[in-house]
Amino acid sequence: MKAYHLLLAVLLAGCHCSSLFGQNGNVLLFDGQSDFFSIPDDDELDYQQAITLSAWIHPNCGDGLRSIISKQWCQGDYGYYFGVRDNRLIWSYNIDGNCNDPNAVVSRDIFFTALRWYHVAVTHDETAIHLFIDGVEVEQEQYEGRFTAIRNNRQPFLIGGYRYLNGTVGNFFSGLADELRFWKTALTPAEIAAEAASPVALRTDGAVLSYHLEGASSGPIPALTNDLPNGKPFRATASGNPRVVAAGYYDSDPEFAIDTVGTACAASVMLVVQPLGYAEIQWSTGESTDEIEVTEAGRYSVTVTTDDCRSYSDTRLVNPGLAVTEVSIPLCRGDTLEVNGRLVYRAGYLIDTLVSSAGCDSIVDYTFTETSADTIELVVPVCRDEPIERYGVTLYPGVRQTVTVPAEQGCDTLYSVLVTYQPATKRDTLVYVCSPVEMVAFGGRELALGDSLLVTGRNAAGCDSQLLVRVALSPSEPLLPDSLIACDDALLIRTSRSDVIWNTGVVDRHLYVTEPGLYTASYTSATGCPRTDSVTVTFAQPPIYVPTAFSPNGDGRNDCVGPMMGALPDFTDYRFAIHGRWGDLVYTTDRPGECWDGAGGTPGSQVYIWYLTYRVAGCPEGYRLAGTINRLP
Repeated sequence: MKAYHLLLAVLLAGCHCSSLFGQNGNVLLFDGQSDFFSIPDDDELDYQQAITLSAWIHPNCGDGLRSIISKQWCQGDYGYYFGVRDNRLIWSYNIDGNCNDPNAVVSRDIFFTALRWYHVAVTHDETAIHLFIDGVEVEQEQYEGRFTAIRNNRQPFLIGGYRYLNGTVGNFFSGLADELRFWKTALTPAEIAAEAASPVALRTDGAVLSYHLEGASSGPIPALTNDLPNGKPFRATASGNPRVVAAGYYDSDPEFAIDTVGTACAASVMLVVQPLGYAEIQWSTGESTDEIEVTEAGRYSVTVTTDDCRSYSDTRLVNPGLAVTEVSIPLCRGDTLEVNGRLVYRAGYLIDTLVSSAGCDSIVDYTFTETSADTIELVVPVCRDEPIERYGVTLYPGVRQTVTVPAEQGCDTLYSVLVTYQPATKRDTLVYVCSPVEMVAFGGRELALGDSLLVTGRNAAGCDSQLLVRVALSPSEPLLPDSLIACDDALLIRTSRSDVIWNTGVVDRHLYVTEPGLYTASYTSATGCPRTDSVTVTFAQPPIYVPTAFSPNGDGRNDCVGPMMGALPDFTDYRFAIHGRWGDLVYTTDRPGECWDGAGGTPGSQVYIWYLTYRVAGCPEGYRLAGTINRLP
């Protein structure tokens, strides 16, 4: 037990505070007046076939429209926005870019409660829209319009703002935000629930954008950078003065307080809100003026609200006949305090009167708050698998132990210590080159294909560590199949990359073709090497020509008639047949390239009817052609 002796000066004092706090680690603070971030237009942030947006938010305001994320402009280029509108979650979208026919869904029930964190998310795919709050899908209603897809527009991606018709930005978000994320897929309800259950959970499949903020420094932040290791940077440039604040952030107005006018021993005391100019003022007495006069002892509190919806409170204990001092004292659990001859051993209140020989007597209003000893988690790496001495105790590797370190002042400190055995390590890593003759620099040396380099250092425990670097040829990473069949008169060649340059001059991930041939794509591999890949496109309906006349007279010219075509696809069920004018079959073959030499037909001039039917592997439908042939003498 520790005992403390307190000597208090008699002062009129108070406490002012607010309740804004962080959700996890670092968070973003938006002022609701001018703060927002902007990312230049990128197709990765547009709707393709599905989209998911999510964020942790702690809104100060629920009135009007407070935009969380938007990519829209009503000047014919409207895409979507996600935010809070009149205390409900809203998702607005449009397919034609025109705001005269908007579409939006909202959560059916009011969900916003001040001074509380929410995890919010929306998914939009080809069939439905789903809204989620705190990991649970909520009932929604069509606020306006109907269900459609979303326009792929050219607008910037805004965080915390909404672009007005005149091009300026407004409808600013006011409050705290964290874990802003974007997927190009529609997450399932279970995946949304997992996102909401942990502030750092992240389903990376399909993820395009994530701002986690844990590496950012507290204070104003000029830009955000995508945290996904393999994603685009997506640098979001700040406007206004958004700030990064720590978890548990205590956002108070340093100038706000209740001031007193007059002496504490007078018959009445004036309580005044300082500074003046708040949007709303509400005293515990029911009054809403800047100042009130009190003549009775008691606690008086006031709540003020700023133009951006932030609320702050302050409290005073007043006794018009006495000077009053409010004192808050932390009490360590298990300790005892001595206050003017009285022992205090638990949380609570104590009012004491200090008699003065001159002037007014004073009342001291004590508030004792019980606190626990601080617990600090430590990991101590060691090179040998044996006990060590630390903090006066023996610590064993692999076992978490709690050590108490007494404090001369304040509460004792508890260390939760885990000793980890980290022996010497040896790791292999590959460094890639793009061609057999290319050199790569590593550790101050030039390495060629097949070379290796052993780098020796020390790990976190100070133990020896080795890294064996091997130089390998970058893998080919094929992008296209060897061949494709076009069953119709056109084909869309699809790829999984966004940096493709085609031999036709098109720069896009996909290529629309209407002619058979060899198509080549140039791109950069995952290891940074230039690569090309090709695909041969064959059409199931190649240009087919059957002559309209032939003369099987043995002169070596036009003696045989049959289908003539260019590149032959992989035929199945091929049949070419010739019939007489009365329908009698005079010739048939199932081999592409064969022709009829007139055998079996009627000599002399005659008109015949031909039929060609076939199927092509990979195409569901068969093909049938017909025509006439004139047999000449």
